[in-house]
Amino acid sequence: MSTGHSNIRKELFRRIKRVAKEAEDGMRYGVPHLVGEVSLEGNDPKVEVVVAVFEDTRHRFMIVEGGSVKFLFPVDSESPRRTFMELWMFLNGKSEDSRIRPGNTIKGPLYEVLRKKRFEIVWMSSQGSESTGYAQIVAIRDGVRYNMLFEVLGDNLFRVVDVKET
Repeated sequence: MSTGHSNIRKELFRRIKRVAKEAEDGMRYGVPHLVGEVSLEGNDPKVEVVVAVFEDTRHRFMIVEGGSVKFLFPVDSESPRRTFMELWMFLNGKSEDSRIRPGNTIKGPLYEVLRKKRFEIVWMSSQGSESTGYAQIVAIRDGVRYNMLFEVLGDNLFRVVDVKET
């Protein structure tokens, strides 16, 4: 989906604003998702967006068929603007990679970085000092439990050593 389609951007944002209250209400019951289709045929874009709520699962996918893009995207924010930006980045293949892989470097407070990547920290242990050593973390995301080991490279600087699903 090209970022040059300003009509599509405007209409998609309007549609997200229309369903924002429904998505916000859905957060009380589970994980709200935007289910939608953007038709790229013709000069006038056709945009449809509805909200579906899943009890405790998150799904994210996009299907491109001919002149249309169909998507399912979880809503993490009560802000329609933020939701629009995250969805637009996803539709353009630029979404934030929330995977933690061995070799990656993480900057910032480890707990906060993992929380922003939707991990729920269950247990945390560190060996060494704040500027050297290791941190071991057990966390859960989307119902999957992870055991992670990080090497401390400096103040709020970590390298991922190992990540295992348990």
